[in-house]
Amino acid sequence: MCFGTGSSRAAGVYSEASLEKVMSTISGDSSTQCEAVSERLQECLQSLRDDEEYLDDPTARFKYLKLLLHDIKTKCDKKIFKRLKKKRLLPKEDEMERVVGILIPMMESYNLTLKDLPQKLDHAELIMMANIVLDLDAEENIKLKYNTMLLENVVPAPDFNQQEKEDLENALEANIEAFVDVEFKRLCVAYDRTTGTKRCLRRFGLYENLDIEVFSEDPWVALHHNFLTKAELKEANAEIQDFEFGQATIQIQKEGEKDEIDEEDDDTVNFRDQIDIYEDESPFFDNVKARIERAGNFHEDKDVNTIEIYKYRLGGAHTPHKDFSTDGNMARDPGGRVAIAMIFLRKTKRGGGFAMPRLGIYIAPTPGALLIWRNDNKDGWNSQESVHGGCPVYQGTKMIAITEFCSLGQRDVCPMR
Repeated sequence: MCFGTGSSRAAGVYSEASLEKVMSTISGDSSTQCEAVSERLQECLQSLRDDEEYLDDPTARFKYLKLLLHDIKTKCDKKIFKRLKKKRLLPKEDEMERVVGILIPMMESYNLTLKDLPQKLDHAELIMMANIVLDLDAEENIKLKYNTMLLENVVPAPDFNQQEKEDLENALEANIEAFVDVEFKRLCVAYDRTTGTKRCLRRFGLYENLDIEVFSEDPWVALHHNFLTKAELKEANAEIQDFEFGQATIQIQKEGEKDEIDEEDDDTVNFRDQIDIYEDESPFFDNVKARIERAGNFHEDKDVNTIEIYKYRLGGAHTPHKDFSTDGNMARDPGGRVAIAMIFLRKTKRGGGFAMPRLGIYIAPTPGALLIWRNDNKDGWNSQESVHGGCPVYQGTKMIAITEFCSLGQRDVCPMR
């Protein structure tokens, strides 16, 4: 019985006769790596002779497809793979994705773990399958669940070669990105009130007292309540009327350089307008900036723009991202982007919160509140946990004021490894 409703070609590549032809074709390569592939194909052939439905199991078929589509291509003479393709002895390139697309729903339907599968997957197969899972047409949380399950069963061995180490590292990075995306969306829809508070404190100053809600000690994330009074919020909104909003831009940092692109060219941010207010253009916002510097103890750091005003319209959002600087930019003036300060300037009817997925933080847009977060940890290293994003605006308009703080000292104190 053929797998699925494929063509006669699909039926052929899974037959005993086809496998014998494959083995005959690769027999001309006597290299150690190719002989190892041949031995595994021989095992498949014997299993197929013992059980004609052997390759109708998704795990057995995946292992077989990896031998045909990956191992022969990478471990045997390149001419052999081309010869097999010409003879139509190979399945289609997307056949592995199709098999994984059957395996995962099966595991979910029957609540199976990897231990319940008839075939054990080796570390290379686990990594390859984990990568394929993330590209499936399925719910994001389901893909993350099985991607994580597969990678948790990879046990790094001392004899891993460099390529295997890189493959595992890349797969783990992709897993973290998937987690961030899923958790960000969860936070945005699960809460309409601030969550993730660790402790509260009151800081007394010479001219103002600060009520601070701490969400993370490392990296530092804290919300300063009532930083701007109602009267100051009214003045801020009036001040903004003197400036004209333009199309928002987003900065992309590359090694040793900084590029700026329009919002319409980037899919991480949408429905956003922007104003840049530079020093001396607004005495009011100059004063706000000075107060932020005192609140965050940023007297030794440098600012790039005085204040950036952003307006997010209906549906406006900013997907999870990291703001810290790359190695090259740390050495360039004004240095590493070590901290960001953001003030909520108006009430958003629904949505528009701020989320940090890796820290489990959601902050509702409260007018007048100042949020400060560090992009580095206590040791001065860039913090991966600082990834953050702006949740979609479901109703109304979200308006915020942002300023960033940079320091050449980050590179001096903590040169990149």
